[in-house]
Amino acid sequence: MQIKLYTNKLTIKDIDNIINSNGEILKDDIRSFIKVVEYKNKKYLYKIPRDKNKRLLKKLFSPLVGSESYNLIQGMLFLKNINITSNEPIALIEKKFLGFVYWSALICTYIEGEIPEESDLAQIIKLLNKLHSYKIYHKDSQFSNFIINNSSIALIDFVPHKAILGQISYAHDFVKLKNSRPKIEKYLPESITKSKAYKLAKIYDNIIKKWRKLKKIKRRLF
Repeated sequence: MQIKLYTNKLTIKDIDNIINSNGEILKDDIRSFIKVVEYKNKKYLYKIPRDKNKRLLKKLFSPLVGSESYNLIQGMLFLKNINITSNEPIALIEKKFLGFVYWSALICTYIEGEIPEESDLAQIIKLLNKLHSYKIYHKDSQFSNFIINNSSIALIDFVPHKAILGQISYAHDFVKLKNSRPKIEKYLPESITKSKAYKLAKIYDNIIKKWRKLKKIKRRLF
């Protein structure tokens, strides 16, 4: 197991202690394992992306594109560079074979706060627009991936994605946001909802949904 530290305040032994400490389990299913651990008067989040760790293609392309945990940490570093609040990366943990990552996890700081309400929509739109100004989009911009902390907004669980489809990629972030809270669509600016990119993004999103359903059916049959 290889551990890369992103802080000089903790040691490899500290990382091992955090991993093996009891904490509050936030999620424990086939997709991921997430727990919050209080260690030396600070709270840390330990995450294992189980689903992504199991994917064969993810393992095969890991030397080129990195593991899921690596990419999540790159997202944290990117957001810090453009002054968007997010978790601070602490450690990347990976297991490799011949340079291929077959298992990964990460430790980062834990952000206290609440999931935004519809009244916080303007802050979310402003944050996404800032992200888009760097030709990057979120791809999973649901309400639960934003945290309101001390009246400011933080972005979590973010992997940088290049906007290959241009305006459609940016609009898709707002479609994903709407999907997580359908009632907010009427509060989105008309400059977004009446744009051609938004309409095309909704079609694109429906295609993705249908494709995922077909994949699930295929898994059940075979």
